[in-house]
Amino acid sequence: MRIGIALLGAVLYGLMNSLTIGLSLPGSDAAVTVRPQVVIPMLGGFLMGPLHGFFIGCAGNFLGDWINGLGLEFWPFSLGNGLVGLVPGLARLRGMRRVDSVSQFATLLVLIVAGNILGMGFGVLVYRLTAQDSLQLLTWAFFHPIIVANVICAFLLFPPLLLLFKKISSTFDIHLGIILMYLLMGVIIALVFVLNLVNSQTTSSDLAGVLSDQVLAAYLETAALDGFRYGGSIGIAVILMSIGLTFALIQHLARPLRTLTTAARQLKEGRLDRINLKNLSHRNDEFGRLAQVFSDAVEQVREREESMEQAIKELRLEIDRDQEARQVREITETEYFQSLQHRSLELRARKEKLRNEKNQR
Repeated sequence: MRIGIALLGAVLYGLMNSLTIGLSLPGSDAAVTVRPQVVIPMLGGFLMGPLHGFFIGCAGNFLGDWINGLGLEFWPFSLGNGLVGLVPGLARLRGMRRVDSVSQFATLLVLIVAGNILGMGFGVLVYRLTAQDSLQLLTWAFFHPIIVANVICAFLLFPPLLLLFKKISSTFDIHLGIILMYLLMGVIIALVFVLNLVNSQTTSSDLAGVLSDQVLAAYLETAALDGFRYGGSIGIAVILMSIGLTFALIQHLARPLRTLTTAARQLKEGRLDRINLKNLSHRNDEFGRLAQVFSDAVEQVREREESMEQAIKELRLEIDRDQEARQVREITETEYFQSLQHRSLELRARKEKLRNEKNQR
């Protein structure tokens, strides 16, 4: 079943690669395209495992290159695309079947970035062995921009796809992390766009007539690519840092909530002796006041239970006495008991009579 799904994912990935071949970034190598479908091998790796993610990325990229007539020229990058799908699948090997906390969400984002760096880095280094281009040119014109483009596309599309496949929990901390990530990405993308637009207009007005139109266009494309590279890289770093800070903040806020949740569960189960909120009650914030109210409620429940237990004991004793009296009455009122009592009286009277006769002699 998984092999069939992986094969379908590879075909879909290859077809979409062939369709987006023209979406290249300005100023970059022509092979550097904006590929939203890069999430397919990443998602396949996370859902089915690293080997499936590798197959989808590698086979799909080979298929896309073949459809576009590139043959095996860029085979190192097909292997690199396989690594892009493999690395997020490592989360599954560690037992992460779904994203249930902001820490797992942050881990997944880090694996996405690491997979792209490892995969595209492998592709650049191996391709460099047979290419005429320098490593510096390949890095700035190919490696860096495609990393930024892939990661931004993955960050944008991965959360809704996880939601579609029901692999992410709808908890407060995850919602906060995702909302913060989208807000930061929106601000950063808008800022990069505006800065590039302003820089392009300023440069065009300053160099118009000094440089030819062709040279000026090439210069503006290079400047736009630099803005995308640097702005996108800073944005990715800021997003990862913000997710980390969100995790720390959630941990700080969630600790008292977990303590109160545990206390509520113990109260539900009747384990009042295990409830201890003294450390939390000493806080001078809302959690401290809530813990104090909860502790007072627990103490009242404990007192009521003790009163009820004492009342039940007294009621039980009274019931036992009444039951004993009723059983005695039931026994004494039977004909058999009355006949025994009558015979006992007769025997006692006879015994008394014999004793009197003996005394008279």
